[in-house]
Amino acid sequence: MLHKHEKLSKLHLANLAKAKENKQHIAAQYREHEKEVERDAKKQRQEDRVPSNASSGNNQRNAPAPVPAVNNPEPTASSLEAGIGGKMLKMMGWKSGEGLGKHGTGITAPIKAAGQGGRSDTAGLGSQAPLCASVDLSGATTDKERRQRLARARYEADHA
Repeated sequence: MLHKHEKLSKLHLANLAKAKENKQHIAAQYREHEKEVERDAKKQRQEDRVPSNASSGNNQRNAPAPVPAVNNPEPTASSLEAGIGGKMLKMMGWKSGEGLGKHGTGITAPIKAAGQGGRSDTAGLGSQAPLCASVDLSGATTDKERRQRLARARYEADHA
């Protein structure tokens, strides 16, 4: 019965034709968009490849900005008790000043964060002293050479 409707119905045929036109229109728009994206990417690659006459200015522009070292203050005892861990301990019957464990003989002070081998000032994401400020990039003419110098400086800093 459905096949007979598909063959004889003019409305069905008109809907199929509209759907086909719409699909072709969307495909054409997609192809145009892809060409635009490709042109923009090609233009960006060409701009990145063009060497600048002022090499030191170019290196300064591409160098990552130095990140200031952040000294985070130690959390206070009240903030530790107000946190989710403190709330959980209180719900389990712990009181401030008591030790942990079955008999209350465990640690009473929070565990301090420790650095890696005496590097506590530079331990953690984003807390490392900026290396790019101490590396001489004035003679680097290309981005590849700049990256090589930065990699060499990182290697020497880790193995010094």
